[in-house]
Amino acid sequence: MAALHPLAEVKALAKAGAFELAIGSALNRVIPHLQNGTVAGARMFAMAVIEQLAATDDSETKILDDQTDPKRKRKVAHDEYGTKISTELARAQLDDAIKRTWYVKLTLRRGPTRNLYVLSLHCLERPLRREDRTTLIPCWKE
Repeated sequence: MAALHPLAEVKALAKAGAFELAIGSALNRVIPHLQNGTVAGARMFAMAVIEQLAATDDSETKILDDQTDPKRKRKVAHDEYGTKISTELARAQLDDAIKRTWYVKLTLRRGPTRNLYVLSLHCLERPLRREDRTTLIPCWKE
């Protein structure tokens, strides 16, 4: 099944900086692995990872509770990706070039301004079946 959110729009919003990283499962999990271990560094890395996503990296769409407004008890669709980033990106931004397999979970938010919410950005923890029927195997652990 193809991703719910159009990848071209996801990439455009990320490139424009119109995105937010969840603190626990994205920001706090990526910063320790960066050469530039800052929020700005995490945003740069997220932009680069999203830019490299391909439609074939998509795994599935999950319906989850809205993490940004738990009182409303609203459900939100998040697309889940497993990707292997380029060696060049790993060498340029990470503390170890072996850290190439990543898990990304994201959604598009509608409202007065449209933006991207990256719920997860961390090492791929388990094998993940993708849209192209391949299984991405983790190559490192946190």
